[in-house]
Order: sequence, then C-alpha cells, then structure tokens
Amino acid sequence: NGYRVTNFTKGTEYKVTLVPLNCTCPSFKFRRQCKHIDMVKRIAEKERKEEEQRHKGIAVERTEDLLVLD
Repeated sequence: NGYRVTNFTKGTEYKVTLVPLNCTCPSFKFRRQCKHIDMVKRIAEKERKEEEQRHKGIAVERTEDLLVLD
C-alpha cells in the first residue's frame, strides 16, 4: 500500500510507502528522507487515531474554538 503525493502547482507527483520506507522524489533518493514522507506519516497517524476512536464507539468531531473575553 502506498500514497500518491501530488503538487498541482509544480505538476509533480511522487509515490510514498511507509513499509518499506520509500519516496520516488529526488530528495529521498539523495538524503533518504523528505517532506513527502513526513506528510504521509502525519496523515497515517491521524487516520490511525480516528479509526481507533471509531472502534471504541466514540465519534470525534472538530468544532470551532471559542474565544471568551472578560
């Protein structure tokens, strides 16, 4: 399973996998790390937490923050 990361402004598209850790961008090939992998890791972690909450029968929704002025 993998993720496709697309930058519509630049017209680039890269494939990211977390196991094994890989990205098709030039930065990863040179440095073995890149912003695309960081982004996919954050998204995957968020999805994992949301799924965990669903299995507990709990629905979590984001609401607007309230600002209280004294």
